Amino acid sequence: MKISAVLAIKDEVETYKKTLDSISGWVDEIVIADIGMEPELLRKVKKLPKVKVLPYTKPVPYIERIRQKIINKAKNEWILYVDPDEVFPSSLVKYLKENMDSYDYFTIARKNIILGHWMQHSRWWPDVQTRFFKKTAVKWSTVIHSRPKVLGKGHDVPYEDGLAIEHYNYLNYDQYLDKSRRYARAEAQGYIDRNENLTVLKGLKKGVSELMSRFYTDEGYKDGMHGFVMAFSQLMYYFQVFVYYWEMQDYPETDRRTLVRIPVDFFTHALHESLHWSRAKRLVTDPISKVKSAILKRL
Repeated sequence: MKISAVLAIKDEVETYKKTLDSISGWVDEIVIADIGMEPELLRKVKKLPKVKVLPYTKPVPYIERIRQKIINKAKNEWILYVDPDEVFPSSLVKYLKENMDSYDYFTIARKNIILGHWMQHSRWWPDVQTRFFKKTAVKWSTVIHSRPKVLGKGHDVPYEDGLAIEHYNYLNYDQYLDKSRRYARAEAQGYIDRNENLTVLKGLKKGVSELMSRFYTDEGYKDGMHGFVMAFSQLMYYFQVFVYYWEMQDYPETDRRTLVRIPVDFFTHALHESLHWSRAKRLVTDPISKVKSAILKRL
């Protein structure tokens, strides 16, 4: 059975060659959507064997906008969907080849390597993805961060290191900030499109929920400072969503009484959540007394 690999490349992606090297010996066709490649990179990509480039002249803020369209352009029954910062280890390729006759789609764990560290907690692992499938078995939505609809018989590849996609997610923090800005703007537009109100406090509370759930509930602290930085960055991400939403609404003003309550309500909520989860996880002994003592010392 013939296989088409499908991916989209924007700008200069440092890992794209590793990505293509990991799959080129297995697949029969590589369909690449050019969503903003630099001319030199585009020239290199076009010279590669098995490659077909699809040009996109309009901006693509997030891949869900065009993912299904790219897949539809592939000529083969089986699709391997890949991101240009992912590597498929040979053990995973071997496993998929040996089992593809028995299933219609596969879900595969993804090993997120962020700032040089394999994130094994805070919902970064196993980060299961539907990546290898028959074209008729999987349909993708255009909604950001959405999961596909699947049909037929699926199989979960065991969640093991050697059978996971290696995802070189963010090589540095600038890459995270660049992507978070694009995603935050797109998510803000979603609120506008749905005619759904987003207040600054609602955005901040959503951010607190992300921080607490990732760092405490999903044990991000076990990833050390990497876990804290990425969990706290999710708090800031939802503030970005609000700011873009506010900007899209032409900067409406908030009455002063409501405005001055925002820091109080935010920090009260954040303190309550952090005390609750640190105590629930038994990470801090009697955290409320410690906080009270710290406050009294400053009075």
